[in-house]
Amino acid sequence: MSGTGASAASLGVVSMTTNAMTAFQRNGFASQETLVPIVPKFNMDRLDFIGEAYGPFYPNYPAQVPLWLALYLRETNACNITPPIELTVEFLEDQLKKESESEEGYDAISTDFFDVARQLLRFAAADIPDATEVHRLVDELESCRANKINRSIGFLTRTQFPPEALFFANFASGEVESLRATFLPALNDGAELHAVAARRMTRPAAPRPSAPARSTTGAATTTDASTAPPPVPSDNTASGVARDLQESYPTEYDDAATYGGATTAGRTDTTGATSEGPVVTTRRRRTLRQR
Repeated sequence: MSGTGASAASLGVVSMTTNAMTAFQRNGFASQETLVPIVPKFNMDRLDFIGEAYGPFYPNYPAQVPLWLALYLRETNACNITPPIELTVEFLEDQLKKESESEEGYDAISTDFFDVARQLLRFAAADIPDATEVHRLVDELESCRANKINRSIGFLTRTQFPPEALFFANFASGEVESLRATFLPALNDGAELHAVAARRMTRPAAPRPSAPARSTTGAATTTDASTAPPPVPSDNTASGVARDLQESYPTEYDDAATYGGATTAGRTDTTGATSEGPVVTTRRRRTLRQR
């Protein structure tokens, strides 16, 4: 029993991975809900389905049923399918002429036209007059519209900034799927490029740096306050130097009479004058200037 269960599980996994429906197959499956006219060959009361009821059916009395039911009844020879007006030679020739004459516009068709036409031509060709010619015209019409689509949006591969969105009308579901698979990445790239450009336009411009001040010798000097030298003291006395330093750097020099403990008493300054209080030599002043 366990071996059987494992085998069934493995078969289920294979079925889910290998038999996944493509987008075009999903469109074909959804198109089977399209109503088509039939001529029954039997008597039957109304059929109640989950979505809707169909019937009653009488011989040679036209009725409308979904495509999937019409194909089943046709397979069992219980009815004949009446082809829609879109699958006549006259209609297709006129439609093909309109599409060929218009370079940009697309003539209106039903969204499931090509899907329904393929299934009717495949499973009920005996009920379609001139089925071979109809098949050829359907293929030409589909090819003509595909070429127009490629020309209309071929600029996406040639422009640097693709548009964020494109507007299309009168497209069949299969044509929309082909556009989605082919050009959706290009539209996504275009939207991303437009978003980046918008962010750059709204970003405030960075301030331009001011030109550096130039000395008398022509060499550029920095204007940053953190690297600027301290002001030159107005006099050579220690109290004058300390006062100027206290005004320039109030948090670093609390004692206005000393500078880092480097004070002297009774020394002679560079001018030869003797002061009673502490003095700062010219070497100390040069150190302050360098700092």
